[in-house]
Amino acid sequence: MNRLKKWHLTLTSLFHYPNIIKEIKRIDSNILFIFPYLQTGGGERVHAEIMKTFSHLNPTCLITYYSSNEDMKDEFEKHANVINLERWGWKKSFRQIMVKKVAKIMNNKPNAIVFGCGNHFFYDIIPLLNENVKKIDLMHSYLGNIPNSFEQYSLPYAHLLDNRVVLGRKHFNQIAKFYKENSIDCSVSDQVKVIHNKVSPPQEVIFKDFISPLKVLFVARNSSEKRPELFIEITQECYKRSLPIEFIMIGDFECYQDEVRSNVTITGRITNSNLLNSYYATAHFVAITSALEGFPMVILEGLAYGAVPLSTDVGIVSDYINEKTETGFIIENSQNTDLIKDQFIEKLEYAIQHPKQLSAMSIKGQMLIREEFSEEKFESSYRSLLLSK
Repeated sequence: MNRLKKWHLTLTSLFHYPNIIKEIKRIDSNILFIFPYLQTGGGERVHAEIMKTFSHLNPTCLITYYSSNEDMKDEFEKHANVINLERWGWKKSFRQIMVKKVAKIMNNKPNAIVFGCGNHFFYDIIPLLNENVKKIDLMHSYLGNIPNSFEQYSLPYAHLLDNRVVLGRKHFNQIAKFYKENSIDCSVSDQVKVIHNKVSPPQEVIFKDFISPLKVLFVARNSSEKRPELFIEITQECYKRSLPIEFIMIGDFECYQDEVRSNVTITGRITNSNLLNSYYATAHFVAITSALEGFPMVILEGLAYGAVPLSTDVGIVSDYINEKTETGFIIENSQNTDLIKDQFIEKLEYAIQHPKQLSAMSIKGQMLIREEFSEEKFESSYRSLLLSK
């Protein structure tokens, strides 16, 4: 973000300050969610589903960062009273003022709960909250000792958290190791809870025959860690080899329109869930080329509709998706992107030659979703976590 844009946002935030404070003082629920964005994203969809679980309790949600779009705003507002803090949520000098005001409000609430994910505002407020305020964070991915990671930033406050939510056992073990390395005096088994994200599958299992041409979906935002340029290189190589494969890119990828070949369709962002699900329902694969991830919602959504994952080995994906369990294909997350590209193409060529095996993988993936990532498990786990005494 350039300096002129920041100055504009600062002035706007100063102008809006009286209204923001007025909204803060009107918080009438004891449940406060502190989330970073209103933009399109898998994490944001998870945040909306968590708030939906508690919508009957009229929670409040603070948005702490600048969102590149507000595609999730309406969904958030269905389930919570949303207050956009603008630069009062992310400019450090402004943030220090606002955290004190929010902490004062929550400290006066009986049985208060503050739940946050992926933002500095949440961790700044932790030491200002009374001991009786329940403090919980959600960690979508693990970066550990990488400089500027939220694990590093939250180190001074980790022992003050009542709970941390992670998405899988591998992530749990990483946190346990991180605590030990940094001498954090906290019982990991008591504090850290594994709760799977949820996805709603169609009523009936979908059978796919994997007869060419195969369809491969790439659903993401246009950011460096997603490596859309690597996905495009894969599509270009498939074009050169005349492989009977159609590629569909869903997201803000219009800038790549001149680079792709005739085997690629770029749809732009899709915010309608029914329309997005219709793409999953007709796709044979969902592709993840990311350098960093936790457990992408794209994989779960694709699995629910019978699309087989083709993913780099990131986050906890390989704990659930791998060839041994016949639920998908894992590609070594090498620094050598040519190697990644070659492995992707190798798996796609294999799929063309083994349609029956791929059909069986599609069914197994759908069963995995219904057994492990159900709405019932998700909601009961979060209710138990937040509302238990």
